[in-house]
Amino acid sequence: MTDSKIIEGCLKNNPKYQKMLLEKYSPMLMGTAMRYLSDEAKAKDALQDTWIKVFNNMCKYQDQNKLSGWLKTILINTILKMKSTKSYTHTIHTDDCINLKGHQAPVIESNLNMKDLMKIVHTVPPPAKDVFMMNVIDGLSHKEIAKVMNIKESTSRVHLTNARKYLRNIFSNSIELSAWTGRI
Repeated sequence: MTDSKIIEGCLKNNPKYQKMLLEKYSPMLMGTAMRYLSDEAKAKDALQDTWIKVFNNMCKYQDQNKLSGWLKTILINTILKMKSTKSYTHTIHTDDCINLKGHQAPVIESNLNMKDLMKIVHTVPPPAKDVFMMNVIDGLSHKEIAKVMNIKESTSRVHLTNARKYLRNIFSNSIELSAWTGRI
């Protein structure tokens, strides 16, 4: 069934169509939430809050061709709002990390999978991490990021540069470390 038919049903508060929308887009949105939060319970909370906002604001959706983008934008806004509250705490599992030059940096092995790579990305300090993920992983422009985060486009670019420098430093330190430990 097409998104436009599903939306029509959702606008009529038909539970059948609401369920169809949930089933179609929840896996994609949960993946995005996990990238930003790396905590399943918090990701589920963000997803639930997102769906509430979606169903309460379905009448505001206008572009029939960009439903997934609209949903993802609502999710990212929800996550950023969660992170800005005092009750939100970000945890990094220190058993996955070692201290390199004052940073908590993961040990990087030569054959990384996506899960390991996301652990590394989650060590980037916020808000640089959020900008990096929105730009590099989710494909948002600096203009879109600026609007979502309520910052200037130039600030978004600075955060992205800082995230890239941080990640470059982690990778170069890890390579130096693995070359050094290989001599032992």
